[in-house]
Amino acid sequence: MKKKNLSITGLGLLVLLLSACSNDDNTNTQTVEIGTKAAITLNMEGFGADQNITRATQTAKNETVDLGDGLTAEVSLTADAKEEQTPATRATMTDGHYTIYALDAGGDRIAGKELKGTVSGNTFVKDAGSRMALAPGTYTFVCFNDAVTDNGTSLSITNGKNALIGTTTATISGPEYQINFQMKHQTARVRLKVTSYTAEGSGITATLSSTSNQPQTNTYDVKTTGITTTNGAITSNSYTIPVSGQAWSPYVTVFNNTTDYDYFLPGTTGTAMKVDFTAGMLHGGALAGKSVASLPNLGTLARNGSYTVNVKLKRKANLYLYQDGTVGYIEDKSTRTPIGVVLTEKTTTNRGLAIALKDIDDANHAIPRIIKANTDLDDMQGEYTTWDPAAVKTGIAAGDDPNSGALYTAAHYDPGVTVTGANVGKWFLGAAGQWNLVYALGGGNPADITEVYKDYPWDMTKVALAFTAAGGTALKIDPGHNYEYYLSSSGGVFMFSLIIKPTSNFYWNIPGGRYGYIRSFVHF
Repeated sequence: MKKKNLSITGLGLLVLLLSACSNDDNTNTQTVEIGTKAAITLNMEGFGADQNITRATQTAKNETVDLGDGLTAEVSLTADAKEEQTPATRATMTDGHYTIYALDAGGDRIAGKELKGTVSGNTFVKDAGSRMALAPGTYTFVCFNDAVTDNGTSLSITNGKNALIGTTTATISGPEYQINFQMKHQTARVRLKVTSYTAEGSGITATLSSTSNQPQTNTYDVKTTGITTTNGAITSNSYTIPVSGQAWSPYVTVFNNTTDYDYFLPGTTGTAMKVDFTAGMLHGGALAGKSVASLPNLGTLARNGSYTVNVKLKRKANLYLYQDGTVGYIEDKSTRTPIGVVLTEKTTTNRGLAIALKDIDDANHAIPRIIKANTDLDDMQGEYTTWDPAAVKTGIAAGDDPNSGALYTAAHYDPGVTVTGANVGKWFLGAAGQWNLVYALGGGNPADITEVYKDYPWDMTKVALAFTAAGGTALKIDPGHNYEYYLSSSGGVFMFSLIIKPTSNFYWNIPGGRYGYIRSFVHF
């Protein structure tokens, strides 16, 4: 038994070098039978091996698009990591059906010399009745999978299929040969990763489509190895965004759901493609008909390139705390009941903060005795003042002392539903710094509030909607009246009051009056 070394050549861009390794049986003295006792192996090129992308393009570049209905999409594209080929993976063959044919020394396809077979479990098995017998000599062998169209004198590939082609040149003689094809991808692969927050949506499908003519078909001349490209409008196969089924969470959960890959011809211009949502719901709204620009910061897709289009879907709305301790948009409430508007999101290191949906109706509350004044507008110690015995002169926590007026009343707010979330704390009277966070609900920046006796304009319509959208009541404001809300102080004092003025301004008053309203806060 004697094994021959095979020289490797290529078929233009399409030619994918295949090293030969196969034991062939010479069943008579005139011909060499290919694929009988001989082994045919198909080694697969890893995606990303020839990816021509600069370091700059590998960095995601974000582009934000307004989708309407309160949704925005932040889009970026990243190049996937190269598939590393170890000795073990290089020997792995991709399952599927393949065709092998031979070219003579002049580059012409030899009529009738064709072998078809299926790879399964790393073994190439000939189709029944398929055979290739050649006279000893030098030949170029071409192998391709069923994603490639055989036109006789040419091969063609289109979008949407993982086309594989490999060639090798060998001088065959003797009874046995081992033919090894190094199969190469003829397309780039692209997948979608859809990121959403607090909810992952359902039934979401999408396509990638062109906004100008892009490569539709590449045709390879078998003899000259020339490539002819036909351009036109293209649309990918449908992408289905999977769902994880993850439960509601106290945190703003990030859902990252990635689709399978689809395939595009090299030369496709990324900036001339877009993502079209074709079905699905997210945050109570239909996604069908919404489109976003895709593949920013990329010129063209490279043969064998591997890419991920990242689409981050965000909602421009308030988050709510629910009775079970979870958070989410009101459109995703399902069977949950909202109990507060989220002011600060919960993290793994810090508690979240929410303000109650409704005032406590009783508006006449005595101011508790004070120990000292505290005029700190950054005071965030409302829970401490309400519930820590050390915060008050009596040594009894204000939340437990009916004589503590507004502090006691705020501590016993009833949201109207049984709170089951173990992470939801006790209600308390908010301090100045915590009320400043409410200012953000009206479009203000809490950091801008630096002094008392000053008007801070805000959008009361937006503030009111934050509460009423979830079944709550707006903060009190009425022409001709100043409505005053009590605040706590970490010094155990009751010095501040927040005034919602008729001009819809946010205004601090020191000291607070003897009459005011209460809106409780809670950590979660």
